[in-house]
This record gives sequence, C-alpha cells and structure tokens, in this order.
Amino acid sequence: MQIRVKPKTYGPLTVQSSADETLVFQTEAGHEARGSLAPSAQGMSPSDLMLASLANCLAISIRIAGRPMAIELGALRVSAMAIKASDLPNRFGRFEVDIRTEHPVDAAQVDELLRRTKETCTVSNTLAAEVMVRLNA
Repeated sequence: MQIRVKPKTYGPLTVQSSADETLVFQTEAGHEARGSLAPSAQGMSPSDLMLASLANCLAISIRIAGRPMAIELGALRVSAMAIKASDLPNRFGRFEVDIRTEHPVDAAQVDELLRRTKETCTVSNTLAAEVMVRLNA
C-alpha cells in the first residue's frame, strides 16, 4: 500500500521587529504574540517558540496516535527541553520531551504509542529539514 501525502502550505506567519527590537508576530488567522531576543516577561524567545511548537505538536500527535489503539490519555502535561550542541554551527543538538498522562498507559503499548506519536508529529519530523532563507531588501 502506497501512502500519499497531500502537499500543504502553512503560514505566512510574519514577524515585525521595530527599531527598538520589539518583536511582534502574527499568524495568518490574526493571532498575535510578542517575541523577545531572550526568554523574558515581555515575550517568548525563538527557543521558547521552538519548544512550544514541539510540545504542542507532540501533545496533538499522541492523541491522534492513541485513538486507533483505544488508549484513553485524559489530561496531558508535555514538557520539552533543548540541549545545545557542543560543536558548530550554533544549534540544538538534542530535544528531550516528557509527556505525562492523566490515565496510565499499559506498559505493553508504550513503545508502539511513542513510535506512532513521533511518526505523526510534523514538527519533530521537520527539525532536520532544509531551511531556505531569502532576503528581500
């Protein structure tokens, strides 16, 4: 059986950076939030946003993965951490994500549930993707 994936685009998400380096990003749907150069009370840093995207995607993906396995998860708490690589280029070398479920999952199903979860998560599957950057001055 051949699986076909429909091409789909996401965005645009735009970031406005004022002269005082205030960052505001806005989604195509009109959602707006503040960014910052580093983690702060004024906004989320790029690393915060990446971790939020990864944790959010895995929270969605584990629910999707659990449905056909008839696994009831209940409430979830997903914690994501990035560990910086020790060599160049400047990047994260590894991500660690812990998922806590309200309802226990049968130990015999955990490996398969996690395999399906990782397979489903667009963000975790994308972390090694090519990034094309253009400058339009």
